[in-house]
Amino acid sequence: RSSQLKTQSDNSMSSLGQYCEGRIAELLGDIDGALRAFGEARRLQADDIASLRQTCCILFESQRWSAAANALEELSQCAADEASVFCNLGVARREAGDIELAILAFERSLILRPESVETWEHLVAILLECGKESEAATCLERANMYRPALSEEFRKLVGTSKTTF
Repeated sequence: RSSQLKTQSDNSMSSLGQYCEGRIAELLGDIDGALRAFGEARRLQADDIASLRQTCCILFESQRWSAAANALEELSQCAADEASVFCNLGVARREAGDIELAILAFERSLILRPESVETWEHLVAILLECGKESEAATCLERANMYRPALSEEFRKLVGTSKTTF
């Protein structure tokens, strides 16, 4: 039992060291080095959420959409109550071309935080791209409950007037 605790402690410290190396690499602009260090930190300590979050941020910001979506999917399992994770997953899935999965991620985000107008706007835009105008109009109407002065551009996109809402 004592040796097991020591191994866990050693892995935890090594993981922290790798996390710090990743942050330094990231600050120096060495994105691949940062990703390697964060990956190693997660290998040493599977529940290292901080390294997983940084990995998600790096992949998202560097527009590596498929990899970002996969990392965000993993993060969503650990942070199932964080709407922003699902919204970012929706954006990454959309950019990677996984439209149906993007819609599901946006919908999950809105279950968690229905007042997120930004997420509603993402969902409306993707529904319009898919030719689902009536669904987009319904979403826009629901979003309007949270911000009555939604952008005029979105209303024009779905072909409705302000008085409809």
